[in-house]
Amino acid sequence: MQSRYSKQVPSENQLKYGAVKTKVYGRQPATAFVFDMGSGISGEAISNVCDTLENLFSMACTLGGPCRIPFVSVMVLTTFHEVLLPMVGVRGNFTRILSCLKEIREMAENMTEVFSSAKEEGVSQALIEVCMQYQHHWQGNFQSSAPQCLLQIFLITNKNNKNLPDITKMVEKAIQTVNVEHLKRIQVVGICSFNEIISGGGEDGEYSISQIASGSENSGIETGDIVEMVTIESDPISLQIFFGGLFKDSGSDNEHLHLILPPSSDLSPLVVKCDLFERLISPTQLPFQQQFFVHTEGTSGKPLLQPSNKISGVALPLLKIQIRQVLPSSCLCESLLFGMPYIVEPTSSWKIDWDELERNRKNFRALCHLLFEKNNVLIGRLERQDTDSSTIQSAKKSNVRPFRLEEPQGYFVLLPTQNGSMLIKSLACKELMLHYHQESPVEHPLISDLQLVEASLNKVPQSDIFNPLLEASGLYSALKKLVTHNSQSGLQKRTVKPLYVESPKVKQKQPLFGSSKGSIRKVSPGSSNQNRKAHYSLANSSDWVDDADFFSEMD
Repeated sequence: MQSRYSKQVPSENQLKYGAVKTKVYGRQPATAFVFDMGSGISGEAISNVCDTLENLFSMACTLGGPCRIPFVSVMVLTTFHEVLLPMVGVRGNFTRILSCLKEIREMAENMTEVFSSAKEEGVSQALIEVCMQYQHHWQGNFQSSAPQCLLQIFLITNKNNKNLPDITKMVEKAIQTVNVEHLKRIQVVGICSFNEIISGGGEDGEYSISQIASGSENSGIETGDIVEMVTIESDPISLQIFFGGLFKDSGSDNEHLHLILPPSSDLSPLVVKCDLFERLISPTQLPFQQQFFVHTEGTSGKPLLQPSNKISGVALPLLKIQIRQVLPSSCLCESLLFGMPYIVEPTSSWKIDWDELERNRKNFRALCHLLFEKNNVLIGRLERQDTDSSTIQSAKKSNVRPFRLEEPQGYFVLLPTQNGSMLIKSLACKELMLHYHQESPVEHPLISDLQLVEASLNKVPQSDIFNPLLEASGLYSALKKLVTHNSQSGLQKRTVKPLYVESPKVKQKQPLFGSSKGSIRKVSPGSSNQNRKAHYSLANSSDWVDDADFFSEMD
């Protein structure tokens, strides 16, 4: 299967000096949502979808580092397609996203007519419109030399619609008329009610994905890797699990990690190449981070990485961990583990040959199986990173000996799982340990004290398992209020401040509201369906406030 990206082979200098790096969040796709309002989706299901998207976009606007969801557009489909929000950047446009989702809720509540099926022309025109918006947005806001991200489209419809397979076929046929070079995926999302899942025997939080296996016979374009049909429940938990996948790293340029094991038969060590995946969103990259830790650990209360609109991602070095010990999991003390956990999977880098990928996958699965079967974990130490080749070349030109700092080598533990993956966490070492003097064992508590505490504990609900999806902290509502508040504060400041203000941190003049290029006119409360496009059309207006600098309000 041909990749959409050109083959890039690291140079000898890069291999020699360890300068091979991988970019995380540098391949995040632009996202378009098309709501099939005429398919009979219930107002409750639409409301749950909008609530889920509101929550996710509030986090996307405030999460530190590169933007996980760089661009978004929203469209509704009845007997014709209608653009509610053209392709815009997510950060700085949270207020517009809120207004758009609010309008979709109102349309769902007032929708009385249910169409038997979407017209093929409507589906085709909607997809063509989305692709045109994407191209126009990219050409108008970025240089031609900038790497172009891909586009993914979610067509949200009703699973009960008997013509759901027909809609999928319409999508498959419609993509024959568009340029699929920058099209990553089109998912036809069939929303079903909770009662249908109960009657069908499904479980909470599950959804199924089926690929369209064959393409059109006349086009020569294979759509099996592009068009997918997804069935998902309409409850908030299932929707969050599904749409939360937008935060995952979509790049597969290079592997992230090498596990170096002793040689098995020949002289060369056994190297297992792996990819790392986030298990959790790190609270250190969000506001209110102090609410998620027992101790503030000397942090300032602000994210370690400020939100950025850059879509080029973050370049990180290839990590190499030398395995030094095999340890029974029962001998590992929980107090020695720290930091964020990451899921380890065999790499899927498209730069590696298929035969080597398959061989690496088998080695990884065998390693996980043996560790899990024997109830063991791996202890490894990070290998030192060599000096970058660009640093060496620069030093040679200036006749200066390059400064080589011997950085410390941290320790990590890899814990196997039954499903064939591993979990990696940071492990304490000698220099990080603090002495803890434990007093001599205390005497056995009195029976009266035991009875008192036991009576109190009996009133606490007891569970067999902890499900984090059922325990909310209120983070989403706090983020939405914070971003909305700072947007409104920006509007008030605009009436008393000049167009350019002096930033206290950057000694240069900066626009108070950012560039007016590509902004959108604000919608009046009484706008009708006929003039909605005009209100949302691109114009040189500054009515909308950029919320990207909301962290300055927290000082």
